Amino acid sequence: MDLASKKSWFAAQPEPFKILVLLGVMHELTMVLRDISTTDDKDLMWKSAWIISECNHRLASYAFEVMTQLPHYPDDVIIEILFDHIGHPTLEPYADRVWDKAVEDATKFGANLLR
Repeated sequence: MDLASKKSWFAAQPEPFKILVLLGVMHELTMVLRDISTTDDKDLMWKSAWIISECNHRLASYAFEVMTQLPHYPDDVIIEILFDHIGHPTLEPYADRVWDKAVEDATKFGANLLR
């Protein structure tokens, strides 16, 4: 699925499901950082940690603002931000797996969301 398709798909989802997907992305990114931190490449580790921290900051802010009905990034912008971060060369090898796992988990558990 290309970026435009991901943006369109995300925009079509109910807000609680969008938050679940983004929480899944943040969780998966912590797993990525655990993997990267086992390498001896300290520069890679610090770059990855900074990028993941910035990405998680944006995603958590979006989720908070949606849940509290505050102004927030449009859906296409938050997905653009997400893929700008995970498309960085240090994280790009993990990008598809992070997205796919978050969507898979959200889909599996999304039926249990409170409406």
